[in-house]
Amino acid sequence: MTNSSQFVRAIGQTDFSLRIDCYSGNRCDRYVWEYREGLGGYAQEPAVSHLYADIVRIYVRDVPAFRDDAAITEKFNEIQESLKGHGKIMLRLPSALPYVGVIVEADTAELCQNTLKEFSDFASGRGH
Repeated sequence: MTNSSQFVRAIGQTDFSLRIDCYSGNRCDRYVWEYREGLGGYAQEPAVSHLYADIVRIYVRDVPAFRDDAAITEKFNEIQESLKGHGKIMLRLPSALPYVGVIVEADTAELCQNTLKEFSDFASGRGH
């Protein structure tokens, strides 16, 4: 294994973070190692945060119409704002498949599930 100074030379950056997400069921343990040249290398222990993550697929007839729906965008932004500091919501909009992936990461399993249900119920009722 290469030491940190060789790794820094190899990637050409002096300050960076390495993030590894380990999923077990719907729990995500996120490990973050930071390298700061001024501090002389890697932190001895990674910063660890525990998140809960889940995904659901919403089947739609028209993905572009779903993507361009102002009400969907407004609801997404509202939920994203309410999660600030406690999680995040992401959408995966494949162009060739008849579904939209909704991904939620949150501090607690309850918040994760409630957020996922709130957005999924709203989006499913839009009739796309």
